[in-house]
Amino acid sequence: MQAVCGEVKNKLVGQHLGKTFQLNSTDCVFDFHLTDGSWLFLSCKPGDPHIYLTDRSIKSLETEGSFSPQFALVLRKHLSGAVLMSINKPPTERIIEFEFSNYDSAGQPQSLFLIIDLMGRSTNVVLLSSERRIIDKLRYRKDESLATVVGIEYPKLAVLKTIDDLSDGEIESLFADAEVSPQAIMSRLPGFGPLLTEELIYRTRTQPFALAVRALINEVWHSHFQPVVYNPTSDYGITLSSIELECKRELPAKSFSSISKAAQYYFDRRRESAELAKQVASIRAKLKTRLDRHNRLGRNLKSDLAGLGAEAQYKRYGDLLLANLATMERRADAVRVTDLYDPEQRIVEIPLDANLSPQAGAERYFKLYQKARRGRQEIEKRLVVTDRESAKLQDLLSRLDTVSTTDDLAVITEILSPSAKSLKRKAGQETKSQNKNVAGVRSFQSSDGFEIWVGRTSKDNDNLTFKLARPSDIWMHAADYAGSHVVVRNPNRKQIPHKTILEAAQLAAYFSKAKTEGKAVVRYTERKFVHKPKGAAPGLVRIASFKSVTVVPAIPAGSEVA
Repeated sequence: MQAVCGEVKNKLVGQHLGKTFQLNSTDCVFDFHLTDGSWLFLSCKPGDPHIYLTDRSIKSLETEGSFSPQFALVLRKHLSGAVLMSINKPPTERIIEFEFSNYDSAGQPQSLFLIIDLMGRSTNVVLLSSERRIIDKLRYRKDESLATVVGIEYPKLAVLKTIDDLSDGEIESLFADAEVSPQAIMSRLPGFGPLLTEELIYRTRTQPFALAVRALINEVWHSHFQPVVYNPTSDYGITLSSIELECKRELPAKSFSSISKAAQYYFDRRRESAELAKQVASIRAKLKTRLDRHNRLGRNLKSDLAGLGAEAQYKRYGDLLLANLATMERRADAVRVTDLYDPEQRIVEIPLDANLSPQAGAERYFKLYQKARRGRQEIEKRLVVTDRESAKLQDLLSRLDTVSTTDDLAVITEILSPSAKSLKRKAGQETKSQNKNVAGVRSFQSSDGFEIWVGRTSKDNDNLTFKLARPSDIWMHAADYAGSHVVVRNPNRKQIPHKTILEAAQLAAYFSKAKTEGKAVVRYTERKFVHKPKGAAPGLVRIASFKSVTVVPAIPAGSEVA
């Protein structure tokens, strides 16, 4: 904070304040028309306040600050064109006072004060009049409003005792009744936060306590700063310091020419890390939801599998009923038969409804057997798919723990929800592999590059039209003649050229009973308008709407037959 304040003071004092932009409820940017194009950036985010000079473009700032909240309007009204006269910060405090000089409505010079309080969760920005009375502030508590705080006098910044005012003996005496611990240092030494405390404890290994304190304070408050970011490429443990720290000299470090550049890099990385963590948490929640759903499905499938019964027992009962028609003994709701599968030929009792004949009972057991067998096969297939998907989701959850960059996250996101581009690429690959050998289909290619499929038999026609063709494909058939169904493939839903329509129509006429005619009428429409009447013979369809074209039956020159 001391280093940033010193850098800001050197650059801004004596400059005129232009516009003020408010990016959101906590962040503001001040334009002092600096020659290097930099701006003063201030964030009053609770628990993470910061201030530094930034070189972000005005275009990006205007995009983010496209609205002007009340506080920004108040600042523009009172401070636009004002000259920054001084910046005051007590060495051990996290409060900065900006004093501006401007003119009131009567044209008389006046002083205005902007108090920037960066004290943790209570951080705030307060605009004061020349009498140090509150005009407005950025953040209000729930029990506050402008009406309740306006005009209240704001106290002057107190001048507190610093380490420079203490002798070595007085520094030592601060810990006469307590152990030198991090908590004791931060509570008894003014100006010491967690980072300086960690560095002080490290230095006291080789230096007397008072000497280490004084040397460290001299570097932080009075020396030439050497801004450093430690662990600059890590999302965890990244640290900003205005001086080189002995306690972190083994860590990777990135040096900067100014504390503002170091701060901008540091907080940008922090924001990126926070955004990455937010995305990871969102994807983790989705993965867990999907994994729970698949696990629940797996449990339900296993329960269904257990409830199917023993299909082998159903078949055994059916066989025994038919094999013992002449010898069985009927009871009320059962029959007693000889178990031919038993080496000892013992008598067994088979449940059988009194209203059913043995033959009907056997048929009922055979149906139960077939149903149970089909159900078991289907459930086992679904269990394999469910278990595989659950293992995949569990693997993705494990991989989330190692995500350190947006690229790592993009890989997982792509697996979880493939993009349209990758799906098209995969579909294209599958289409190519399918097109190499499609049973029951002749394959041609139009002069425009469109693939044309022609069915071979009536059953092949049904398969081509209702299983292979897509709704956007073009379907054709010779009018009033039996013949092949013809499909012009259109996977990308493009406009089919008229030349391709004519070539496909020639094929439809050629592979029909109109082959020997001089000319033939061919009807065509999109596949989605072709329907199969219930109970219709193979190859017979109904068309909801269509167009017609007259062509000479032929295989177009240059088309490739697969």
